[in-house]
Amino acid sequence: MVNQSPNGENKIEFYKVAEFPDPTLKIKYGNRYINKLNVLPNPDNISVEWKNDKEANVLLNENGREPDIEKIEFK
Repeated sequence: MVNQSPNGENKIEFYKVAEFPDPTLKIKYGNRYINKLNVLPNPDNISVEWKNDKEANVLLNENGREPDIEKIEFK
């Protein structure tokens, strides 16, 4: 799954890294990575709110809990 910034300058990519014993999601932006346990790269669980081409919030919705928000900043 890939999400592009409003003007296409940057992108955030989502990958499934492992499923056993715990599902792991890798979030790649620029040359940086964030690993999140117990999250699958399902479009229903992930949304991206771009502030501009350099900043975004990734919202991870996990099983009805409050969304986990990852702040992304491209340098």
